[in-house]
Amino acid sequence: MPKKQPIPDKILESFFNDIDSVRHKPRFQIIVTSGYLELLVNTLIEHKCKSNGSKKFNYAPKLVLLHEMGIISKDEFEILNAFRELRNEAAHVAQFTLTAQMIAPFKASFKRNKSKQLFGIENFQRICHLTLGEFWNAHTTVFHPYFNPEQIEEEERDKAEAKRQKLIFDSLQ
Repeated sequence: MPKKQPIPDKILESFFNDIDSVRHKPRFQIIVTSGYLELLVNTLIEHKCKSNGSKKFNYAPKLVLLHEMGIISKDEFEILNAFRELRNEAAHVAQFTLTAQMIAPFKASFKRNKSKQLFGIENFQRICHLTLGEFWNAHTTVFHPYFNPEQIEEEERDKAEAKRQKLIFDSLQ
């Protein structure tokens, strides 16, 4: 089965730019990244759940719901939950310092990325990018239309025009 190719998205690039804008402040990177992850989780809830009641749940139960429904994998659940816990720590203490112990759960989650450098505190920005980017790519068929509706419309118009052109060409043969 061919590997799913991510669709390049300007919105994802803007998410990364926001994370990069606070690169020297881990507390803010955590809060910004978590905010975007929660936005994406809410989008999945809106897309996949029939009940409006599920939209009113807090973030943690939404993660459990998506995992129990098989919409997010065990690995996705674990990394999103680890980020949720990290965000709660960063948001609710007066003095916050990111430690190696705090980012240890991410090393286990990104098993295929063997670079030890990636998981140093000085590279936390990369962990934020990976977490957000991999979650986006895993569910791009849901996120892309929600966040890029005009691009979808343009792509559909282009496909329709290409089909029309092919029909014209075929009829001339």
